[in-house]
Amino acid sequence: MIAEYRRKSNIAAVIYFIGGITYVLLLPGENSAPSTVSSIFAIAVLMLTAVAFGYSLWAYAKGKGYSGALGVTLGLLLNLLGLIVLVLLRDKTEPSKSK
Repeated sequence: MIAEYRRKSNIAAVIYFIGGITYVLLLPGENSAPSTVSSIFAIAVLMLTAVAFGYSLWAYAKGKGYSGALGVTLGLLLNLLGLIVLVLLRDKTEPSKSK
């Protein structure tokens, strides 16, 4: 795997997970009404996490030698299952060991 893309993918994945945790913490409690400011901030965090997830899959696919569009498409269509599929794909950048 290409190290530059691995680093980018890891950074975006950390942003994705932190954003997801932040979004859950911003959700109002069962008996409280959401404020407009917290709702807008929660939507902004949710959008950031979606972009970070897409970018992470794009960078991961590029790092394995595939088109970045493949990673984004798998993420959009299959979400976390798309990530699993991407992890299971053969790494085209590694030299073949079976000759």
